[in-house]
Amino acid sequence: MFAGLAIWLARTGQGVLAGVALFCLVAGGLVSYAKARAEGLGARCDVGIAERTERLLIGLVAAGLSGLGVPYVLAVGLWILAALSLVTFGQRVIAVRGEVGPPASQEPPAARDEPAGGTR
Repeated sequence: MFAGLAIWLARTGQGVLAGVALFCLVAGGLVSYAKARAEGLGARCDVGIAERTERLLIGLVAAGLSGLGVPYVLAVGLWILAALSLVTFGQRVIAVRGEVGPPASQEPPAARDEPAGGTR
C-alpha cells in the first residue's frame, strides 16, 4: 500500500509526501523486524502505540478519504503514521533492551586493558 502511495505521490509531483510514504513503508518493516528479533531472543514484544493493525487502518482510512476528495487528509495521515511508527519502533527497542539486557562482550573489560604480558 505504501509503495503504491509513494509512487503515485512521486508521479503527481508531491515529492515530500512520497518520501513520507516511503518512510512509512520502511518504518513498518522495522517495527515488524524488531518484534521478530525480540521473539527470536525469547522476549515478548507486544508493546507499541501503533501495531500493524493501527498502522494499516490509519493508512487505509487516510487514502480512502483522500480518494473521496477530503483535502489534506492523506498528508495528515501519513505524517501521523510516520511519527507513530517511529515511536513504536523506539518503544519496542527499549522494551526488549530492558527485558534481555545489553549485549555481552566477548572479553571482560579488565582483560582488554591489560598488556600482553599479563601484569603491568
